[in-house]
Amino acid sequence: MTGTKPLNILHVITKLDVGGAQTVVGELVRKQIKSGHRVAVATGAVHAEALVPTINDVSVNVVASLVHPLSPSRDRLAVRQLVALMKDQQFDVIHTHSSKGGLLGRIAAHRCAIPSVYTAHGWPFQPGAPGSQRVQSLIGEWVGARFGNEVVCLNQGELKLAARFRVGSINHRHVIYNGIADADPIARTQRSVADPFRLVMVARFERQKRADVVVEALQLLDERVTLTLVGDGELRPKIESRVHELGLRSRVTFVGIADPLPYLCSADAFVLASDWEGMPVTVLEAMRAGLPVVANDLLGNREAVGPNTGLLTALTPAGFAKTIESLFNDPVRQTELGRAARARWESLFTSSQMAAEYEALYRRMLP
Repeated sequence: MTGTKPLNILHVITKLDVGGAQTVVGELVRKQIKSGHRVAVATGAVHAEALVPTINDVSVNVVASLVHPLSPSRDRLAVRQLVALMKDQQFDVIHTHSSKGGLLGRIAAHRCAIPSVYTAHGWPFQPGAPGSQRVQSLIGEWVGARFGNEVVCLNQGELKLAARFRVGSINHRHVIYNGIADADPIARTQRSVADPFRLVMVARFERQKRADVVVEALQLLDERVTLTLVGDGELRPKIESRVHELGLRSRVTFVGIADPLPYLCSADAFVLASDWEGMPVTVLEAMRAGLPVVANDLLGNREAVGPNTGLLTALTPAGFAKTIESLFNDPVRQTELGRAARARWESLFTSSQMAAEYEALYRRMLP
């Protein structure tokens, strides 16, 4: 915002690795530094693939006691260390991200009398999440809201969920969509009738992400349909084993952790199967690349994809197979959905728009 004083901002996130929350933090940090703000990040762990440490002019502070599992002794130490950091660098705003970082970061900010913003990056208590996680996280969200100021939801469905479970107060809940910067253009690969129909899924191999559903759906589809899986995680060996059992090794490619853009630009459609989502960055990346999206019908997917840029289906192999087949048989629709996806990303999900909305929120909190 021109003509206003630069801010000193601290982002608190449990760990810097590859994921949607980390991508959003990276996008925000880049935009905020470009706008002249002083920006720092506090995190419990930095992985080699993390996005933020590659950004110039950002201070990354490792708070080793800030860990994901519940640990009363380490959690108390993390709060003390965060308080010391906040007092030392005299921040104007503390922006906390995800459940654990959000809880401990808000407690520390409260002790320092610094305004705080909390972005949940997908409520952990939403339908589809494991029952024990939902109960534990809801208690944490209630406690965190007592110490913090503003709560940001990623979509209108999550805003209603927060209101239903009384997370934060009515005047302090907001919706700000995730946003990503445009990418250097890569020419899309042209497909002939004889070419395979190329699906791509970008996701971690973990409990929440259901690559197993997409692999099972592939077995039900024409042999010309192929799948590229970009990502890694503890469940990858299990998915690889299932691919082998189904005789799909020639149709499924495991890429590992990589820049997804080249794979998106060489695909015909993007797929994502999940038990729950907030506002999936991978869907936004696919839309930015002009790809039609096939995903299961969840709060985050519904609002990201919208009515005319992709197709939502049930979280079953049969549901995904039927929906993918409808695209496979209709090249004209593929093109129309892809163009609409790119236009929707441009109008709603850019990093510039996201950063501007967060800055406006920050400034409303300041004296």
